[in-house]
Amino acid sequence: MHLHGIRIPKRPTLRAREAEKKLLLLLGDKKWDSSAPLPTVRSLGEQWGVNYATISRLFQRLVREGLVWQHPNGRFFPAHAGSQAAEGLPIVVLGRQIQNWSRLYQEIIEGVSENCCALGCPLLFLSSDKLVSHKSPELPPAFASRKTQTTELQRLASTMPRLCAGLLLDHLWDEEVILRHSFPSAPRFLLARASRQEDLLSIAPDFAAGARLILQHLNRSGCKRVYLGVPFRGDRAVDVAGETLCAEAANGGFPKVESLDCSTPAERKSAITRIARLKTRAAIFCTEDNVTSLLWQGLCNAGLQSSNQISLVSMQGTGAIHQPITRLRYDYRQLGRDAVTAVIERRRTNLVFGPKLILGKAAST
Repeated sequence: MHLHGIRIPKRPTLRAREAEKKLLLLLGDKKWDSSAPLPTVRSLGEQWGVNYATISRLFQRLVREGLVWQHPNGRFFPAHAGSQAAEGLPIVVLGRQIQNWSRLYQEIIEGVSENCCALGCPLLFLSSDKLVSHKSPELPPAFASRKTQTTELQRLASTMPRLCAGLLLDHLWDEEVILRHSFPSAPRFLLARASRQEDLLSIAPDFAAGARLILQHLNRSGCKRVYLGVPFRGDRAVDVAGETLCAEAANGGFPKVESLDCSTPAERKSAITRIARLKTRAAIFCTEDNVTSLLWQGLCNAGLQSSNQISLVSMQGTGAIHQPITRLRYDYRQLGRDAVTAVIERRRTNLVFGPKLILGKAAST
């Protein structure tokens, strides 16, 4: 029905409302306490005298509400039976080649593997050697263009099993490229950064909480200026972490955050020289752990590692950074485990993980 060009949704018919009541009663029936599938859409439609499409829409709404779980083969189960029904279905990870794993991805995949094993779901890892290349830890990595990503996703999608529990996607994949592709009917989760697309779920660190933790610490310790050490451009998770820091610093009353290019040995040396000239206490946030370590080496080489005027803070949050550098710590292994749980449970909300702040002098908050 339309009114002046506005579509007015149809009111459910009496039969549809009765079918909904019967379906909810069926879900509450103790008969379905087991992991057995619910009756088929066709059989319920015939039994209740309702169009199959109406029953299907009811089921899909209950799936969105978390009351019903749908198997990739189309059958519906009570929500509590989802983990049992998913047993044997593979979890597919679409990511970079193992040679290009960062410490962050190593931790995530360890968690994914642990939970796949615990839940009886095989782990299938499909990788692209073009998603990222990193010839030297001293230099910035190179990331695939959208065109290359499109070609690579087409190649990987052609090798995927028809039935799978869900897809876990490396955060380097472009969201629009992902959404243009046809994948098996299963939840898709972007790993390690928040998605900007409603149809693409994500499980990510809470960068804002991390920035606030560090800024509060620096404020208490008398820091007057904050600089953003930019390790490289093109990694959306790293870029977002830096953008979030700048926003939180402005909210916290710090002067505008200036960026320092830290992508090459020469640029890191120049950044350290610039910071060393300051007369006030300052801090460098670096949003990638490997480059933070290289900055620390540069400070040591310049004899500034013990200076009370300069603080170096790592923001990425892996286990690659140790004392005496102040750093965030995110539990990426738990992120991997929870990503698998979210896929199996068909959890429809975006998830974030809070950090801990580890101070350079062994204190912890």
